[in-house]
Amino acid sequence: MARWTVRILVGFALLLVVTAAGIWWWAGQEGSLEWVLRRAASGGLLQSEGVKGSLRRGWHIQRIVWEREGLRLEAEDIRLEWQPLALLNKTLQLQEVKVARARVTDQRPRTGEPLKPPQDLRLPWRVNVDLLEVGTLSYRGAAQLDASGLAARYAFDGLRHRVGLKSLQLAGGQYRGELDLLAIAPMTLDASLAGTFAAPVPGVEQRVPLEFQLRAQGPAAAIDANARLQVASSTSAGGELPRATASARITPFDAMPVPRGEADFQQLDLAMFWPAAPRTRLSGQLGVVPAGAGSYQLKADVRNGVPGPWDAGRLPVAAARGEGEWREGAALVKSLVAEAGGGRIEGSGAWHGKGWTFEGKVAAVDPARLHTSLAPLPLTGP
Repeated sequence: MARWTVRILVGFALLLVVTAAGIWWWAGQEGSLEWVLRRAASGGLLQSEGVKGSLRRGWHIQRIVWEREGLRLEAEDIRLEWQPLALLNKTLQLQEVKVARARVTDQRPRTGEPLKPPQDLRLPWRVNVDLLEVGTLSYRGAAQLDASGLAARYAFDGLRHRVGLKSLQLAGGQYRGELDLLAIAPMTLDASLAGTFAAPVPGVEQRVPLEFQLRAQGPAAAIDANARLQVASSTSAGGELPRATASARITPFDAMPVPRGEADFQQLDLAMFWPAAPRTRLSGQLGVVPAGAGSYQLKADVRNGVPGPWDAGRLPVAAARGEGEWREGAALVKSLVAEAGGGRIEGSGAWHGKGWTFEGKVAAVDPARLHTSLAPLPLTGP
């Protein structure tokens, strides 16, 4: 009886070895990758085209699309090199992932409710991505974003997510940075981002190099962030040059995501950071501070050196000064004085989630200087 038991066990072990060897051989054959992707796409969420390579060797996919509930991810010309044997150690080891073009389209409905904090960000496996490269990256959703030249690395060791951003070109800036995020509560974040820009400055023939630095630290529910924009130390250009400093407490899961913050800036062009923003030359101060339970006081005093029509890529406001309050999800404008369209606007109002209400007066505001499609008939009145 014992002899037959040993024979059965040995035969079963040999069967497992032969089966594993057959699977390993099949995984190295051309077409094995396409077979797996076809099975994964049977639910209709994943589509792939132009699949070449095997599961065990390098991958090349001409196009892959994943779509669900209004969120669409699309990538083209994907190349991947990995170490399948690392799976035996519960590690996904990718030497390089290269994508020529990536697009994200987000048409999910906006609920207007605060974000809900995740309970756990751990992955079932450890992950190492030595090199991730994306030629061009676009996002279309609540905002529009286009970037290029993304190069990064990523690792998850079972407890922490670590990202190293080697390079990213966005608008007129080149960025690099580091991120460390604890995957369990309190999900402590430690991130830094540095950027360089070449900014046009009135009266200076050559563009002036600027340096940007951002540091964010703390638990995910209450992050302290500090940012600074200044002229590079090697620059000797004179006059009023772009600069900015800002600090804020960020609470992304609360009704008021920025309960405390302040910013001081000079000659700031928003389009330098965000391509869809209008060209500006802003100087002034902004601030928000707590003013009681569920209430926050807002102040702003801003001047714009290059006002112009909105459809011409400019901000129609030449100056604005105001005080307000954020109270239990409603924004109250206690006072507002703005210079726009060659005239002046004064008043007060509120926003309650369904729209704005405003009472005030307008003096000699030319609509054509706000938007060129409007008639050039200066308005005055309540």
